[in-house]
Order: sequence, then structure tokens, then C-alpha cells
Amino acid sequence: MGRLLWFHSQNLNDKPGGRHGPKLFNGRAWLHFGRYCLGWQWVIGKLRFGAEVKISPGAEGALSANLCLPLIQVYVHLDAPWGHRLNDLCRRKNQKYGNGRAVGFSVHSGALWWNVWADQMEWRSKDPKWMNGSFNPADFFLGRYRYSKREIERQEVVIPMPEGAYPATVIIEEAEWRRPRWPFPRRRMQADVKIPDGIPHQGKGENSWDCGDDATYGLGCSARTVAEAVGEVVARCLKDRKHYGETAETRGRIALARKAS
Repeated sequence: MGRLLWFHSQNLNDKPGGRHGPKLFNGRAWLHFGRYCLGWQWVIGKLRFGAEVKISPGAEGALSANLCLPLIQVYVHLDAPWGHRLNDLCRRKNQKYGNGRAVGFSVHSGALWWNVWADQMEWRSKDPKWMNGSFNPADFFLGRYRYSKREIERQEVVIPMPEGAYPATVIIEEAEWRRPRWPFPRRRMQADVKIPDGIPHQGKGENSWDCGDDATYGLGCSARTVAEAVGEVVARCLKDRKHYGETAETRGRIALARKAS
């Protein structure tokens, strides 16, 4: 027979170089008693605010709750065998609550967000506003941001890479975000770089569709001049090649580009 009661914990305070800081600032622990498990995580030092209670049929943490105060956050969940029975009951009720429900609120991104017995996995346009919504004071009083951009300069260039040069078009733009009832807009200079032939590099390899050869055909970045934009393209492409490595197909495309130049 297994142990009826046991405890274990984990340090989540990761530091550069594979080191860990004090567990006091970020960690989690589990208390097992029979077929039940009470788990909790604590985070100290992050600015968050909110509270929430969830019921998740059939999932780890059939009941969970969190309380986030400035600089202190605590997350608690209870894994119980009756969670699976509750999931079966929800399915018999046409899955009305099969995805679980949440009640709570949070404050982030400059807005107040709330859930009142809201579905945790789905959102429907017919759901009432009181069930799942948000309120942004700045948008309400000053109006939502309206985005616009103005072209400053357009230039045909070549992107210098170690194997050769790639033709491209660089468009320097001024982007603006303006609120209807606020006289001070936000502005940023940015560049839109279009590379018709693409600059080859290896794919990320995270999915079945990006395991092979890939290329950069365009890039958007913050830049005030054409030279800054070209330098950003070169830096990012070289970084991708170093990070993801190269395949025979990538090396072949680079060789063809070198011969063409």
C-alpha cells in the first residue's frame, strides 16, 4: 500500500545559468492525503491584483482559487476523485458545465476583468456582458486608441549577408495612436521591410510544418532610418541561423544566392 500522507515541494525561482534563488520568493508544494491532493504556489515580488475561484470537472485541480495582492500571489488547487464523477454528470447534462466555470476578477493591462460563472474554455458572442467582460477607464473616458500611419520614405536597397546581397524595399513610417478625447497622441517611427526572394535560414522545428528550410520575406521593426532597418534585418537573420542551425537545404539556398551575387 502507498503512503496515506506525504508532502513535497519545488523551487521555481529560476536564475540564469541553471541556478535557483530562494524558494521563499517563488515555489510550489503538494500535500497528498489518500486520493486527494492539495497543491499551492506562491509568488512574491510581482505586481498583480485579483481573485478567482474555478471548478474544473475531470481535470487536475477540480477546485482551484487564487488571490493576487500587490507583491504577493497565492494559487491553491484541490485534486479530488469526485472531480471525474462531476465531469460525467456534466456530460449527461449536455456538457453545460463540462469545461468548468470560473468566478472572479483581475486587474491588468489597464482594465478590470471579471468572470461570473463563465466558461473557462469557450467564449460565445451571445454570452451576457455581466458573465465575462472588462472595463477600461481610459477607453471609457478618453475614447479608444485610433491607429494611423504615414509613409515618410521608401527606398530600394540590398540586404548584405555573408553569402551575398538580397534585394529589398524599405518603407519608413510614422505610426500614431490617438484617443478622441486626449490631445497627446503616441507616435513611433517604424520600418516595413519587404524581401521578395527571402533570406534563407532553418525553420524553428517546433511543429511539423516548420522543421525544414525557411526564409525571411519581410520584417517590421522600430527604426528611424533605412540604414537602421537594414541593420535590424541582418542581425535578426544571423541570430536565427545561429539559434536554429542550418540544414543541407538551407546551405544549398545560401550557396545559390552566393553564386547569383
